[in-house]
Amino acid sequence: METQETVVITGAASGIGRGGALYFAERGVAVVLLDRDPAGEAVAVEIRGQGGDAVFVSCDVSDETSVRDAFATAVPPHTRLTGVWSNAGVAHYQSLEDTSLTMWNGILATNLTGAFLVTRAALPFLSRGSSILFTGSISSMRGSENFAAYCASKGGLMMFAKALALELAPRGIRVNVIAPGAVDTPMQHADMMARPVPYAEAVAAELSAHPLGRYASPQEVAESAYFLMSRASSFTTGATLLVDGGYSA
Repeated sequence: METQETVVITGAASGIGRGGALYFAERGVAVVLLDRDPAGEAVAVEIRGQGGDAVFVSCDVSDETSVRDAFATAVPPHTRLTGVWSNAGVAHYQSLEDTSLTMWNGILATNLTGAFLVTRAALPFLSRGSSILFTGSISSMRGSENFAAYCASKGGLMMFAKALALELAPRGIRVNVIAPGAVDTPMQHADMMARPVPYAEAVAAELSAHPLGRYASPQEVAESAYFLMSRASSFTTGATLLVDGGYSA
């Protein structure tokens, strides 16, 4: 990517999104950070303090009006975006019989509908050579007990990306998915805390499922995301890149 290309990143206040924002900014990319967590402003301040170009706008990706207003605020008319990384996501460890309709709808609204709303809002600013990236998961292609809503949302996201890749290919816009395994983020730690076993036991089981035997760092995911959104992957679209420490091998 060249200096001052612009990428929108959702879910940028923490975890993978924060790691991605810092990584992209370090490489001269101007970043527009969207998150419903006001901590996203601190990420933007950190980037600007290091000489980067970043703006934060509060946004709930599951709300159509919020998404529309965020783009109207952060992206001036006639701006060309290098790309949009729809990364915002939530997870909840719970059996199906204990999952309320409100919880089910909330997870799909953020993880799947949010990607739809953000992508639709970004399209007027994308052109030939632009890129769309979704943060999927190993749960996009493998089931996991007590994660039905999350798996459904991430599986749907992967198919949404494939359909969109075909739709946008004539316009020269690429669409891909990055599918991480366990990443050292607040959401990962909250997931481990929710398991019906001691935290250390839950972590040990999670790590043992990954042949590399550790969590990924947010930066490792960001490095792969950067590749998928750069010209280095200019002939890659409709693909899902696993960054899962061998979990799916």
